Amino acid sequence: MRKPDKVSAEEKRKREKLGKALKQLREKRNLSLRQVAEPIGIVASQLMMLESGANVPSPRVYNELVKLLEPSVSQRKSWDKLYSELRGTPPPDVCEIVMATEGMNDALRLLEGVSLTPEQLQELKETLLRFRPPDKGGGECDRPV
Repeated sequence: MRKPDKVSAEEKRKREKLGKALKQLREKRNLSLRQVAEPIGIVASQLMMLESGANVPSPRVYNELVKLLEPSVSQRKSWDKLYSELRGTPPPDVCEIVMATEGMNDALRLLEGVSLTPEQLQELKETLLRFRPPDKGGGECDRPV
């Protein structure tokens, strides 16, 4: 039988923080564990493990939780930061964009070793917004940093 991996105190704190945030929003939306778990294809006990910080959501489950719970922009930023730090990868929706866009890896590599200022980041966001179809809202990208 395989021994569970030892989790650092910092990782444990981040898992618990993400889990608590998920639970708080679920409860604010007056949804039961089952009402959230079933539509995203997991059982209530698995959701409970995520909310307690015992587990970190898979990319698919994370995406589904975001869609179902609809966190605010600030909540989403906080969740994404925790998820990325815990999984060591960008949020799943960002990965999907990179995977679906031929040459995106090469374009992003142009920023290797570059530390963007807040002004440069805002300019980059504004440039990227010009590529969105007119019927798509800007989302959080149109907000100043």
